[in-house]
Amino acid sequence: MERSSHRFKFKHANLHYTKYGVGEKVLFCFHGFGLTGEAFFELEEVFSKEYTIYNFDLFFHGKSEWHAGDKMLTPAFCKELFSSFLSEQKINQFSLLGYSIGARIVWTLVLEFKNQVKEIIVLAPDGITISNWFKIATRTLVNRKLFKYAVLNHHRIHSIMKAAHRFKLAPTIAIRFAEGQLATAVQRERVYYTWVVYRKLKADNKIISKIINENSIPFTLYLGELDKIITEKKVKPLVDLIDKASVVMLEAGHSNLISGVKEYLVLNAKK
Repeated sequence: MERSSHRFKFKHANLHYTKYGVGEKVLFCFHGFGLTGEAFFELEEVFSKEYTIYNFDLFFHGKSEWHAGDKMLTPAFCKELFSSFLSEQKINQFSLLGYSIGARIVWTLVLEFKNQVKEIIVLAPDGITISNWFKIATRTLVNRKLFKYAVLNHHRIHSIMKAAHRFKLAPTIAIRFAEGQLATAVQRERVYYTWVVYRKLKADNKIISKIINENSIPFTLYLGELDKIITEKKVKPLVDLIDKASVVMLEAGHSNLISGVKEYLVLNAKK
């Protein structure tokens, strides 16, 4: 299927996306940390006939650009950005798909465009329960400066990872995942800027669930049984508030969850 690559410029943001699919419905997709919008090409087979798909690169990933340093990405700016995008594309209603940190954009768009969202699909969604690591690193200006120094200094972050291993401050698999995302200077910069810039984008569980319930928005959540990053416990505060949440547990970890979702959807389409 033909795919086309585009850029949408708005103020200090340059948003790159790939568009494809022939369906009447519109689906906005937001990928996980360290990936690009191309991560969702794997789902093209199951979604492209039903939807016209917009795969966005998050800022600090792929070809999207954020020309504001570590200035915070606010819900208000997201509203401005996507209001302009919707107007340009002549889109009125749309569905949302978010994986991991990409779900932070999903929650924001649900809050800001509650009457236009038709469906929500999330895979191991971030932003429901905020980790203590994230809170400590981003809460205050002083904390953010210390976080920047630690992350961008290879020896410091290596020492922190060793201490985390030694004192069992997180599951081993989670620490290994973090180490993998901090291996190079480019990766360490991405961690710092993504955490700091996206820090205010999260789910307000009570308001999100109220919007979903009152508007009868279909809500599907996929989790990996082997995922130690986003667990069932971490999404429970939101899921428990949604009247008709569809939760699908798959035999997958965090990094291969998209593949697990594809296999699940292909298998069920044949039934």
